[in-house]
Amino acid sequence: MMWSRSIAAVVLLASGVAAEARATDDEPKLACVLRPSASGLDERELSLVESALNAALKRQQVLPTSPRERDMVVENEGLERCQEATCLDRLGRLLHVQSVVTYQISVREPDAKPISQGPDYEPPPAGYRPRRWELGLTYYNVSVGAIGGQGTATCVYCTLEQATLRLAELLTQAMNEDAARERGELEIATTPSGATVLVDGIELGTTPYHRQAYAGRHEVSLRLGGFRSRTVATEVSPQQTARVQLTLAPSRDEPQVALMPARQPRPGWRMALGGTLLGLGLGGIGGGIYGLTIDGLCLTSSVIEQPVCIGSLVPGAAFTIAGSAAALAGVLMIAIPGPRSRR
Repeated sequence: MMWSRSIAAVVLLASGVAAEARATDDEPKLACVLRPSASGLDERELSLVESALNAALKRQQVLPTSPRERDMVVENEGLERCQEATCLDRLGRLLHVQSVVTYQISVREPDAKPISQGPDYEPPPAGYRPRRWELGLTYYNVSVGAIGGQGTATCVYCTLEQATLRLAELLTQAMNEDAARERGELEIATTPSGATVLVDGIELGTTPYHRQAYAGRHEVSLRLGGFRSRTVATEVSPQQTARVQLTLAPSRDEPQVALMPARQPRPGWRMALGGTLLGLGLGGIGGGIYGLTIDGLCLTSSVIEQPVCIGSLVPGAAFTIAGSAAALAGVLMIAIPGPRSRR
Protein backbone atom coordinates (compact mmCIF):
# COMPACT_ATOMS: atom_id res chain seq x y z
CA MET A 1 0.00 0.00 0.00
CA MET A 2 2.82 2.41 0.89
CA TRP A 3 4.64 1.63 -2.37
CA SER A 4 1.46 2.19 -4.42
CA ARG A 5 0.87 5.57 -2.77
CA SER A 6 4.46 6.60 -3.39
CA ILE A 7 4.23 5.62 -7.03
CA ALA A 8 0.96 7.54 -7.40
CA ALA A 9 2.52 10.64 -5.87
CA VAL A 10 5.51 10.39 -8.24
CA VAL A 11 3.17 10.02 -11.22
CA LEU A 12 1.14 13.09 -10.20
CA LEU A 13 4.32 15.10 -9.62
CA ALA A 14 5.70 14.04 -12.97
CA SER A 15 2.48 14.99 -14.73
CA GLY A 16 2.56 18.41 -13.05
CA VAL A 17 6.19 18.95 -14.09
CA ALA A 18 5.34 17.87 -17.61
CA ALA A 19 2.43 20.28 -17.70
CA GLU A 20 4.69 23.15 -16.63
CA ALA A 21 7.20 22.17 -19.28
CA ARG A 22 4.47 22.15 -21.93
CA ALA A 23 3.31 25.59 -20.78
CA THR A 24 6.78 27.13 -21.06
CA ASP A 25 8.07 25.47 -24.22
CA ASP A 26 7.04 26.83 -27.59
CA GLU A 27 6.47 23.32 -28.95
CA PRO A 28 4.48 21.26 -28.63
CA LYS A 29 1.40 23.09 -27.41
CA LEU A 30 -1.78 21.27 -26.48
CA ALA A 31 -5.39 22.18 -27.20
CA CYS A 32 -8.77 20.66 -26.40
CA VAL A 33 -11.60 20.63 -28.93
CA LEU A 34 -14.83 20.64 -26.93
CA ARG A 35 -17.91 19.22 -28.57
CA PRO A 36 -21.16 21.22 -28.41
CA SER A 37 -23.88 19.93 -26.09
CA ALA A 38 -26.42 20.03 -28.95
CA SER A 39 -25.71 20.32 -32.67
CA GLY A 40 -28.21 18.18 -34.57
CA LEU A 41 -25.36 16.03 -35.91
CA ASP A 42 -24.88 12.32 -35.40
CA GLU A 43 -21.71 10.69 -34.09
CA ARG A 44 -20.21 10.15 -37.54
CA GLU A 45 -20.74 13.78 -38.52
CA LEU A 46 -19.32 15.05 -35.23
CA SER A 47 -16.23 12.88 -35.75
CA LEU A 48 -15.70 14.44 -39.21
CA VAL A 49 -15.99 17.94 -37.74
CA GLU A 50 -13.57 17.10 -34.96
CA SER A 51 -11.06 15.59 -37.41
CA ALA A 52 -11.11 18.77 -39.51
CA LEU A 53 -10.49 20.94 -36.45
CA ASN A 54 -7.71 18.66 -35.20
CA ALA A 55 -6.05 18.89 -38.60
CA ALA A 56 -6.23 22.69 -38.44
CA LEU A 57 -4.60 22.62 -34.99
CA LYS A 58 -1.77 20.41 -36.20
CA ARG A 59 -1.09 22.77 -39.10
CA GLN A 60 -0.49 25.44 -36.43
CA GLN A 61 1.91 23.15 -34.52
CA VAL A 62 -0.68 22.47 -31.80
CA LEU A 63 -1.51 18.94 -30.70
CA PRO A 64 -5.12 18.06 -29.77
CA THR A 65 -5.77 16.13 -26.58
CA SER A 66 -7.22 12.66 -26.79
CA PRO A 67 -11.04 12.53 -26.91
CA ARG A 68 -11.01 9.88 -24.19
CA GLU A 69 -9.17 12.10 -21.70
CA ARG A 70 -11.36 15.07 -22.58
CA ASP A 71 -14.62 13.13 -22.22
CA MET A 72 -13.51 11.64 -18.88
CA VAL A 73 -12.78 15.07 -17.38
CA VAL A 74 -15.98 16.59 -18.82
CA GLU A 75 -18.11 13.78 -17.40
CA ASN A 76 -16.42 13.65 -13.99
CA GLU A 77 -16.58 17.43 -13.49
CA GLY A 78 -20.08 17.90 -14.96
CA LEU A 79 -18.89 20.23 -17.74
CA GLU A 80 -21.15 18.94 -20.53
CA ARG A 81 -22.56 22.44 -21.15
CA CYS A 82 -19.28 24.27 -20.72
CA GLN A 83 -19.37 27.40 -22.91
CA GLU A 84 -18.64 30.33 -20.57
CA ALA A 85 -15.09 31.62 -20.30
CA THR A 86 -14.75 30.75 -16.60
CA CYS A 87 -15.77 27.15 -17.33
CA LEU A 88 -13.42 26.91 -20.31
CA ASP A 89 -10.54 28.14 -18.17
CA ARG A 90 -11.27 25.50 -15.53
CA LEU A 91 -11.46 22.75 -18.15
CA GLY A 92 -8.19 23.85 -19.72
CA ARG A 93 -6.37 23.80 -16.38
CA LEU A 94 -7.75 20.36 -15.56
CA LEU A 95 -6.47 19.03 -18.90
CA HIS A 96 -3.15 20.97 -18.70
CA VAL A 97 -3.67 22.46 -22.17
CA GLN A 98 -2.85 25.92 -23.50
CA SER A 99 -6.13 26.47 -25.35
CA VAL A 100 -9.72 25.23 -25.58
CA VAL A 101 -11.73 25.34 -28.81
CA THR A 102 -15.52 25.40 -28.74
CA TYR A 103 -17.81 25.48 -31.74
CA GLN A 104 -21.51 25.79 -32.45
CA ILE A 105 -23.36 24.35 -35.43
CA SER A 106 -26.95 24.98 -36.50
CA VAL A 107 -28.25 23.03 -39.50
CA ARG A 108 -31.48 23.52 -41.46
CA GLU A 109 -32.82 23.14 -44.95
CA PRO A 110 -31.75 25.93 -47.35
CA ASP A 111 -34.36 28.45 -48.42
CA ALA A 112 -33.49 28.03 -52.09
CA LYS A 113 -30.67 26.87 -54.35
CA PRO A 114 -28.18 29.68 -54.99
CA ILE A 115 -28.37 31.21 -58.45
CA SER A 116 -24.61 31.52 -58.94
CA GLN A 117 -21.73 29.45 -57.62
CA GLY A 118 -18.19 30.49 -56.81
CA PRO A 119 -15.17 29.28 -58.80
CA ASP A 120 -14.34 26.72 -56.09
CA TYR A 121 -17.86 25.32 -55.93
CA GLU A 122 -18.09 21.55 -56.06
CA PRO A 123 -21.49 19.96 -56.61
CA PRO A 124 -22.63 17.64 -53.83
CA PRO A 125 -22.45 13.88 -54.30
CA ALA A 126 -25.39 12.21 -55.94
CA GLY A 127 -28.18 11.54 -53.49
CA TYR A 128 -26.85 14.01 -50.88
CA ARG A 129 -29.05 16.96 -50.00
CA PRO A 130 -27.09 20.12 -49.12
CA ARG A 131 -28.12 22.14 -46.08
CA ARG A 132 -27.69 25.62 -44.61
CA TRP A 133 -25.05 25.77 -41.87
CA GLU A 134 -24.70 28.47 -39.24
CA LEU A 135 -21.19 28.15 -37.77
CA GLY A 136 -19.56 29.73 -34.73
CA LEU A 137 -16.15 29.12 -33.10
CA THR A 138 -14.34 30.41 -30.01
CA TYR A 139 -10.62 30.00 -29.31
CA TYR A 140 -9.96 30.36 -25.57
CA ASN A 141 -6.33 30.90 -24.56
CA VAL A 142 -5.85 29.15 -21.21
CA SER A 143 -2.32 30.46 -20.79
CA VAL A 144 -3.64 34.02 -20.87
CA GLY A 145 -7.05 33.39 -19.32
CA ALA A 146 -9.12 35.10 -22.01
CA ILE A 147 -10.74 34.55 -25.39
CA GLY A 148 -8.04 34.87 -28.02
CA GLY A 149 -10.25 34.89 -31.10
CA GLN A 150 -13.67 33.94 -32.37
CA GLY A 151 -15.72 34.08 -35.53
CA THR A 152 -18.97 33.12 -37.21
CA ALA A 153 -19.87 32.08 -40.75
CA THR A 154 -22.83 30.92 -42.82
CA CYS A 155 -22.44 28.16 -45.36
CA VAL A 156 -25.47 28.09 -47.68
CA TYR A 157 -26.29 25.01 -49.72
CA CYS A 158 -23.21 23.20 -48.39
CA THR A 159 -22.33 19.60 -47.75
CA LEU A 160 -20.96 18.42 -44.42
CA GLU A 161 -17.43 18.37 -45.82
CA GLN A 162 -17.72 21.94 -47.06
CA ALA A 163 -19.09 23.12 -43.73
CA THR A 164 -16.28 21.44 -41.78
CA LEU A 165 -13.68 23.07 -44.01
CA ARG A 166 -15.30 26.46 -43.36
CA LEU A 167 -15.25 25.77 -39.61
CA ALA A 168 -11.57 24.82 -39.81
CA GLU A 169 -10.91 28.14 -41.56
CA LEU A 170 -12.61 29.95 -38.65
CA LEU A 171 -10.27 28.14 -36.24
CA THR A 172 -7.18 29.14 -38.21
CA GLN A 173 -8.35 32.75 -38.32
CA ALA A 174 -9.01 32.76 -34.56
CA MET A 175 -5.57 31.29 -33.81
CA ASN A 176 -3.88 33.86 -36.05
CA GLU A 177 -5.83 36.61 -34.31
CA ASP A 178 -4.68 35.30 -30.93
CA ALA A 179 -1.04 35.03 -32.05
CA ALA A 180 -1.06 38.63 -33.27
CA ARG A 181 -2.14 40.08 -29.90
CA GLU A 182 0.64 41.52 -27.74
CA ARG A 183 1.11 40.11 -24.25
CA GLY A 184 2.49 41.02 -20.88
CA GLU A 185 2.13 39.52 -17.42
CA LEU A 186 -0.25 40.22 -14.55
CA GLU A 187 0.80 39.69 -10.94
CA ILE A 188 -1.76 40.07 -8.13
CA ALA A 189 -1.21 39.76 -4.38
CA THR A 190 -3.58 40.43 -1.48
CA THR A 191 -3.41 40.63 2.28
CA PRO A 192 -4.71 38.19 3.37
CA SER A 193 -4.01 35.81 0.49
CA GLY A 194 -6.47 33.31 -0.97
CA ALA A 195 -8.81 35.85 -2.59
CA THR A 196 -10.63 34.76 -5.74
CA VAL A 197 -9.30 36.58 -8.81
CA LEU A 198 -11.58 37.70 -11.64
CA VAL A 199 -10.03 39.42 -14.64
CA ASP A 200 -12.57 41.10 -16.93
CA GLY A 201 -15.29 39.02 -15.27
CA ILE A 202 -13.52 35.65 -15.75
CA GLU A 203 -12.60 33.69 -12.62
CA LEU A 204 -8.97 32.70 -13.08
CA GLY A 205 -7.65 31.55 -9.70
CA THR A 206 -6.69 32.83 -6.27
CA THR A 207 -4.02 35.11 -4.88
CA PRO A 208 -1.07 35.07 -5.10
CA TYR A 209 -1.73 35.17 -8.87
CA HIS A 210 0.77 35.35 -11.74
CA ARG A 211 -0.22 34.76 -15.34
CA GLN A 212 0.12 36.06 -18.86
CA ALA A 213 -2.34 38.74 -19.99
CA TYR A 214 -3.14 40.47 -23.24
CA ALA A 215 -1.73 43.97 -23.44
CA GLY A 216 -4.27 46.65 -22.61
CA ARG A 217 -6.60 47.74 -19.84
CA HIS A 218 -8.11 45.07 -17.56
CA GLU A 219 -10.59 45.11 -14.68
CA VAL A 220 -9.45 43.05 -11.71
CA SER A 221 -11.97 41.97 -9.04
CA LEU A 222 -11.00 40.28 -5.77
CA ARG A 223 -13.37 38.41 -3.47
CA LEU A 224 -12.74 36.77 -0.12
CA GLY A 225 -15.26 35.63 2.46
CA GLY A 226 -15.45 37.97 5.45
CA PHE A 227 -13.77 40.83 3.55
CA ARG A 228 -14.96 43.58 1.29
CA SER A 229 -14.68 42.87 -2.44
CA ARG A 230 -12.34 45.13 -4.39
CA THR A 231 -12.34 46.06 -8.05
CA VAL A 232 -9.46 47.96 -9.64
CA ALA A 233 -8.33 48.73 -13.18
CA THR A 234 -4.80 48.00 -14.35
CA GLU A 235 -2.88 48.46 -17.57
CA VAL A 236 -0.72 45.66 -18.94
CA SER A 237 2.05 46.82 -21.27
CA PRO A 238 3.62 44.52 -23.89
CA GLN A 239 6.47 42.44 -22.50
CA GLN A 240 6.00 44.07 -19.07
CA THR A 241 4.60 42.85 -15.73
CA ALA A 242 1.70 44.74 -14.18
CA ARG A 243 1.54 44.33 -10.40
CA VAL A 244 -1.53 44.75 -8.20
CA GLN A 245 -1.05 44.72 -4.41
CA LEU A 246 -4.15 45.20 -2.22
CA THR A 247 -5.06 44.89 1.45
CA LEU A 248 -8.62 43.69 1.90
CA ALA A 249 -10.69 45.31 4.64
CA PRO A 250 -12.97 43.22 6.86
CA SER A 251 -16.59 43.32 5.79
CA ARG A 252 -18.96 45.36 7.97
CA ASP A 253 -22.16 44.64 6.12
CA GLU A 254 -22.36 40.97 7.04
CA PRO A 255 -25.49 40.11 9.03
CA GLN A 256 -24.90 39.94 12.76
CA VAL A 257 -26.41 36.84 14.35
CA ALA A 258 -27.69 37.55 17.87
CA LEU A 259 -27.80 34.47 20.03
CA MET A 260 -30.78 34.61 22.39
CA PRO A 261 -30.23 33.15 25.86
CA ALA A 262 -32.02 29.89 26.62
CA ARG A 263 -35.21 29.96 28.63
CA GLN A 264 -35.52 28.41 32.07
CA PRO A 265 -38.21 25.81 32.83
CA ARG A 266 -41.63 27.10 33.89
CA PRO A 267 -41.88 27.43 37.70
CA GLY A 268 -43.66 24.57 39.42
CA TRP A 269 -45.98 26.83 41.43
CA ARG A 270 -47.18 28.44 38.24
CA MET A 271 -47.88 25.09 36.61
CA ALA A 272 -49.84 23.97 39.69
CA LEU A 273 -51.84 27.21 39.97
CA GLY A 274 -52.52 27.21 36.25
CA GLY A 275 -53.81 23.65 36.37
CA THR A 276 -56.07 24.48 39.34
CA LEU A 277 -57.52 27.54 37.63
CA LEU A 278 -58.08 25.58 34.44
CA GLY A 279 -59.94 22.83 36.32
CA LEU A 280 -62.09 25.30 38.30
CA GLY A 281 -62.79 27.28 35.16
CA LEU A 282 -63.99 24.26 33.24
CA GLY A 283 -66.18 23.30 36.16
CA GLY A 284 -67.64 26.81 36.34
CA ILE A 285 -68.31 26.81 32.59
CA GLY A 286 -70.11 23.48 32.89
CA GLY A 287 -72.25 24.69 35.83
CA GLY A 288 -73.04 27.95 34.09
CA ILE A 289 -74.13 26.24 30.88
CA TYR A 290 -76.35 23.92 32.91
CA GLY A 291 -77.91 26.91 34.72
CA LEU A 292 -78.64 28.61 31.40
CA THR A 293 -80.17 25.42 30.08
CA ILE A 294 -82.69 24.96 32.95
CA ASP A 295 -83.63 28.64 33.19
CA GLY A 296 -87.40 29.03 32.96
CA LEU A 297 -88.09 25.39 33.65
CA CYS A 298 -91.33 24.96 35.72
CA LEU A 299 -91.81 22.02 38.08
CA THR A 300 -95.20 20.63 39.18
CA SER A 301 -96.03 18.34 42.10
CA SER A 302 -99.06 16.81 43.73
CA VAL A 303 -98.06 18.43 46.99
CA ILE A 304 -97.63 21.92 45.53
CA GLU A 305 -100.67 23.36 43.85
CA GLN A 306 -98.80 26.12 41.93
CA PRO A 307 -95.93 25.17 39.59
CA VAL A 308 -92.44 26.31 40.64
CA CYS A 309 -90.38 27.93 37.84
CA ILE A 310 -86.56 28.11 38.01
CA GLY A 311 -84.90 31.46 37.33
CA SER A 312 -81.19 30.60 36.79
CA LEU A 313 -80.34 32.99 33.98
CA VAL A 314 -78.22 35.37 36.02
CA PRO A 315 -76.34 32.71 38.06
CA GLY A 316 -75.75 30.63 34.92
CA ALA A 317 -74.31 33.58 33.03
CA ALA A 318 -72.14 34.55 36.01
CA PHE A 319 -70.73 31.04 36.39
CA THR A 320 -70.04 30.83 32.63
CA ILE A 321 -68.18 34.15 32.54
CA ALA A 322 -66.20 33.46 35.71
CA GLY A 323 -65.34 29.93 34.57
CA SER A 324 -64.13 31.20 31.18
CA ALA A 325 -61.92 33.80 32.82
CA ALA A 326 -60.44 31.25 35.25
CA ALA A 327 -59.83 28.72 32.44
CA LEU A 328 -58.11 31.38 30.26
CA ALA A 329 -55.90 32.45 33.16
CA GLY A 330 -54.93 28.83 33.77
CA VAL A 331 -54.05 28.24 30.12
CA LEU A 332 -51.87 31.39 30.00
CA MET A 333 -50.00 30.45 33.17
CA ILE A 334 -49.23 27.03 31.73
CA ALA A 335 -48.44 28.17 28.16
CA ILE A 336 -46.21 31.20 28.78
CA PRO A 337 -42.53 30.03 28.73
CA GLY A 338 -40.22 30.53 31.62
CA PRO A 339 -37.84 33.49 32.03
CA ARG A 340 -34.60 33.68 29.95
CA SER A 341 -31.33 32.75 31.55
CA ARG A 342 -29.01 35.62 32.40
CA ARG A 343 -25.62 35.56 30.74
